[in-house]
Amino acid sequence: MKANRLILNAAALVGVILLLTPLSACGLINQSSGHDNDIIEELQKEVPFTIVTPTYFPEGIEPYPSNIGGPSKGSDEVVGLTLGYRERGTNNGIFIIEENREVIFIPSGSSAIYLDFAGTQVLEEEGEFLFLAQTDTKVPQLRYLWNSDGVNVDVTTLGYERDEARKVISSMIQPIE
Repeated sequence: MKANRLILNAAALVGVILLLTPLSACGLINQSSGHDNDIIEELQKEVPFTIVTPTYFPEGIEPYPSNIGGPSKGSDEVVGLTLGYRERGTNNGIFIIEENREVIFIPSGSSAIYLDFAGTQVLEEEGEFLFLAQTDTKVPQLRYLWNSDGVNVDVTTLGYERDEARKVISSMIQPIE
């Protein structure tokens, strides 16, 4: 049990670190220079699951990914994809990992709670993210984990209040009207 929790936390941290790493260093596709929403449509052709992106974004974030990692194949035909949305000039962002496998998410801290979004059980965990390269800057971190149609979705929000982060998650599960 504890090992699974550590693996999940380590995987999420690696995903966030990759999205925060300079693009030239890790081979990620940089989508920040254009407003081409077709990139998700192109990626969709390469993955065996429906890519879920937010339809609601906090003010200051543009609704197309600034960083994209993958798709990449793991063992047992698991395909993963990472999307990063950054608010320019801040440490705020939304980082999404999606992969075609199901895992049982186990709360890793006392702040973890389960939420219900339109019948989907979502694990919410609260923490802080430390930017070592920026004089030890800490920002609030909220992490949301759920399974949908055989896909794990792991969303980390940095720098946003709980209400704003939950609007993002809700928009990924049920469209905001």
